[in-house]
Amino acid sequence: MTHLARWTLPIAACAALLAACGGGGGGGGTPAGGAFPPPVVSPGPVVATVDVAAAWRDYLTVAHSWKMTGKGSDGRAYELAVDMKPGPTSTFAMTGSSGQTIDQSIRFTIDGATNVNNGTLFFTNDTFIGVASTDGACAPARGAMAALPAAASGGQQGELFILEGYAGCRITGQKLGTTTFSWSVQEDAGVNLFCITSKQQNAEGANIGSEVDCIEATAGGTLGNRAKFTVSRADGQSITGRNY
Repeated sequence: MTHLARWTLPIAACAALLAACGGGGGGGGTPAGGAFPPPVVSPGPVVATVDVAAAWRDYLTVAHSWKMTGKGSDGRAYELAVDMKPGPTSTFAMTGSSGQTIDQSIRFTIDGATNVNNGTLFFTNDTFIGVASTDGACAPARGAMAALPAAASGGQQGELFILEGYAGCRITGQKLGTTTFSWSVQEDAGVNLFCITSKQQNAEGANIGSEVDCIEATAGGTLGNRAKFTVSRADGQSITGRNY
């Protein structure tokens, strides 16, 4: 949930998490660089179908708050809190495109120290335009977003979009990194989940980490209060948390 950012469940979450854990380089730790999940997990048990298109619309248009806790492979305790608040129609500064918005606030706490990442997601219907972070960076979406299915069963997955981050919200600004996003439907402890996976690369194209953000979803695509996240660093360390 980290960069869509940043997303994931937040799209911008990955950046915050990697930075807080000391991972990432070449600017890849900013929400504009891309966020938002870890290596794709095996499907596991068969789960009911989920309307992925509706789940994605719910994520972008409905106010939500999720707070998850867990432990990392280093043994330390972590907390991730995400707030999503729909905003007015606005213009994405980097491209001049107008679209709907939703503000995303991500707070990641380690041993009492909190790292905050805030940004705004821009979109039109089911098309993603980009992300603008409060630190002055932007990440426009590359190419068109494929149509999402009205029904996907457990283990199914597909592409979302690619974000390219730039400092100063200018195409001539320093390139911060690239994040590739995909969706999947999973099951965990009896909970059906709509998941957003993000894989980050720094400005030099090196892999610096990945994140999977999952939210409880009904067959009709309505998102619930239960959620989990997993962040993996390039050095093999990882963090997993949930609120159920």
